[in-house]
Amino acid sequence: MKSLYTKILTLLLCSVIITALLIGGAGILNAEEAVKEDSARIMNLICDGKVQEINEAFLDIEQSVKTAYGYADSQLTDNRELWTDYDYMHEYIDRVSGVLENVAYSTDCALAAYLRLNPDILSPTEGVFFVRDDDSEGNFRNEPVTDISLYEPDDVSHVGWYYIPIENGGPTWLEPYENQNLGIKMISYIIPIYRDDMVIGVIGLDIDMSFLKNNVSEVSVYDTGYAFLACSNGDIVYHKQYPDGIATEEFDENLLSISDIMGDDRTQGTVYSYKWYGEDKQMVFHSLVNGMYLIITAPSSEINDSRNDLIIQCIIILLMVIAVVVVCSTCLVRQITKPLTSLTKAAEQITGGNWEVEIKCKTKDEVGVLATTLKKTINELRRYVRYVRQLAYKDVVTGVGNNQAYIEAVMGMEQDITAGNAEFAIMLINFNNFKQINDTYGYEKGDSLIISVSALIRKIFEKHSIYRICDDVFVVLLSKVSESQAVYLQKRFESEMVIFNKKLNSGAEEPEIVTGLACYLPGKDAGYSDVYVRADRKMYQQKANLNSRNNMVEDSLKILRMVFHKILKVNLTRDNYYEIKVYDDELSEDKGYSSLFSEWMEQFADMGQVYKDDLKEYYEFINREHLCKRLKAGETYMSFRYRRLVGDKFRWVQMEIIPSVEYEDDEQIVMLYVRDINDSYSAELEYQKKLERYTNTDTLTGLYNRHYMKQYFKDYVTDKKVETGIVFCDLNGLKHINDTYGHAHGDRLITGFANILKECFSDSVCCRMSGDEFLVIVLHKTEQEFMEQVENFLNREKGACDFSLASTGCCWRIEVSNIDEMLKKAEDKMYQDKKLFYRKYPMYRR
Repeated sequence: MKSLYTKILTLLLCSVIITALLIGGAGILNAEEAVKEDSARIMNLICDGKVQEINEAFLDIEQSVKTAYGYADSQLTDNRELWTDYDYMHEYIDRVSGVLENVAYSTDCALAAYLRLNPDILSPTEGVFFVRDDDSEGNFRNEPVTDISLYEPDDVSHVGWYYIPIENGGPTWLEPYENQNLGIKMISYIIPIYRDDMVIGVIGLDIDMSFLKNNVSEVSVYDTGYAFLACSNGDIVYHKQYPDGIATEEFDENLLSISDIMGDDRTQGTVYSYKWYGEDKQMVFHSLVNGMYLIITAPSSEINDSRNDLIIQCIIILLMVIAVVVVCSTCLVRQITKPLTSLTKAAEQITGGNWEVEIKCKTKDEVGVLATTLKKTINELRRYVRYVRQLAYKDVVTGVGNNQAYIEAVMGMEQDITAGNAEFAIMLINFNNFKQINDTYGYEKGDSLIISVSALIRKIFEKHSIYRICDDVFVVLLSKVSESQAVYLQKRFESEMVIFNKKLNSGAEEPEIVTGLACYLPGKDAGYSDVYVRADRKMYQQKANLNSRNNMVEDSLKILRMVFHKILKVNLTRDNYYEIKVYDDELSEDKGYSSLFSEWMEQFADMGQVYKDDLKEYYEFINREHLCKRLKAGETYMSFRYRRLVGDKFRWVQMEIIPSVEYEDDEQIVMLYVRDINDSYSAELEYQKKLERYTNTDTLTGLYNRHYMKQYFKDYVTDKKVETGIVFCDLNGLKHINDTYGHAHGDRLITGFANILKECFSDSVCCRMSGDEFLVIVLHKTEQEFMEQVENFLNREKGACDFSLASTGCCWRIEVSNIDEMLKKAEDKMYQDKKLFYRKYPMYRR
């Protein structure tokens, strides 16, 4: 009979070797297909990457022309009579020229920019033509315009830039052509300007072909692969063998045209095989936004070399895997069977009567650890419970306190404030660009950065409590510190962050950290939330200053468009604006649209787009004169939260205004941003309600606490000319009960008494002022109704025990003139009642 060792080893080796051979064979058989797919992927990745790069430049060109077109269109009157007015149209050309020149200057690859009017309106030479100088500064000079009437409409090289876009009826990319006016080969993007069915003119940019040639010539794939450009009709625009291009009709029998290679079914990403001067080649293409094709090509022989290398690698790896598997399988089977053999011999000795046999099993498998499993399981369970309790109060990413731990810490702070021994400061730490880091580099990079920053926070604030209350916000509770100590820790942390950013060197964007610090002011702060709000405001002011220093340059607008739903550049001095981004349906008359900034903002609200409860503050905030005064006073960040109509629902949004880099006191140019904060702000409001509930409520009884009553007296009672009654209660013998029966029994006495108060004074304000003192405020009841309610309460609480649960005093006034006098009178009556109780029950005396 074969041993278990032989059976397991044979089965394992056969299974692994057969599997390895099948997988290796399949890998070799599919190597050619894999190489084909890999080569197609490589060529497509290179092609797609370069297409995206070129398309981004094209899209920037389109955006530049659209910007100039938008301005030109907005400046043109709807009065047809003025279109033929020489003075008006020349003034119109002068206004547009400045914007057109600026647009051309900011477009790196622009060769020329022009605005030409319809020759049927005034004359065939009306317009403006800017050409880039050859100097290093890249300025533009104003050149004489072409006389359109001198050329036929089909003369593409001279006037195609005018007639082709008008014939197409919209924005048009012209394929490469030799511009006879400048003697340069170029491409152009032009937009015709219409009013109803009337052609006013065209506006566009010319782009030097060298821009495309330089981009294409730098592409390489495999050893000798390269890229070239072709038109939609198959003509080659640029090829390293044909720098000036070659038309389809010029190809000979050795060269297939691009159209013949791709056929009618032109599918991007498909690999096409063809011959080029007798050499087998493969190519892929992707289309550009201007209708041309970028084509990547490489010799088939270079692609097949990688296939042969892959087959050799597969064979070598297969042999190595088989060798490793044989060795590992032998060792594994020996480890499995050796403990079983030892146990079998021990069992034979036990069967023979040897009860002192020693079972030697050093392995940590089921056989070796069975005897100690139960003990370890109990110990592990005990440890696991402690571990779970720790997890409930720790942030899993950073290891600092989580939101639950923070809420409990806040409750403790409120108790300290109530007791009058609070001394603390709050420091808020926020990642200003955390979402941008996550979106750009992925959540792994974001988590890595937040772990590193949290370690720095723990290092600086090692003696204080640290909490992570949301993804990018930390709270540090600084206990028993003076204001100067708190400021020192804040400055130290900010200095360490500068060093941290210098050492980061990870390729990722540096984390922008903003902080807000506020200290508790006894006698001024009513509770924890007052301190938190001050720290939060300082943090957001620092965030605003940071965003202002970043200048909101043009390169950042792409990111801003992702965050903000509306971006305007506003000249408050001139009451006009420039639209960078607006809501899709906002530019309509039924939404109050106007070319004047102040008029648009006001009419927008007048037409029901702002929630009615927010209208007063909205009008005050967007008042142009008020904004100008605030800016001249030195404010660098202004924000306002309100609800605006989005679709059929009102959503919370935040309007933010900061000075532009062009801002001057006599030319007040600002940036206005509007973003949707509905989800985050709603969550913040809900959290504030929850925090207020914890601040104002006694956790044991559910009644209001002393903090709430102080605010109640201040804001309500002393201002009301209403009938008011006060009931003052003090539990009898609570210390005796705690000392004799324990605090749990005392807590049950307190909660039971609180429930009686709730039942008897369900329509009144009930409060636990301290451990054994309770207060009730009764409003809008006559003296008789008040005394009947008090009598019912006294009967109810006396019936709950063999003796009166509490000593009680009450006071009633037809209107409140001095609340302290009423409290003193009710308290005196309570102490009189307590003296009577202790005479009757001296054993409960404190």
